[in-house]
Amino acid sequence: RALIDGLRIVRGNAKDLVLPPAGSEAFIFLARRVGYTSDDWQAGAARLEADLAAHMANTRAFYERHFGSLSAASPGATALGNAPATRHASRGK
Repeated sequence: RALIDGLRIVRGNAKDLVLPPAGSEAFIFLARRVGYTSDDWQAGAARLEADLAAHMANTRAFYERHFGSLSAASPGATALGNAPATRHASRGK
């Protein structure tokens, strides 16, 4: 949630919540806004990048444990947005 709020501050609105490229000035500014501060701003941005990568890997592993592999679910799927929708009704709920 803090990252989304930080993006809103960096972008000035809530319309664009896409992360800026790692290493860019916008990414470094975002890292500072969400609390990744240090004497070296690039080091703070690198910590944010590492934390994001770990969180995304954990989320992907959770998804694959519960719903199956993204690549097996849809040929050519490379992102969560390309994965087919999963209905709870199909799981008996």
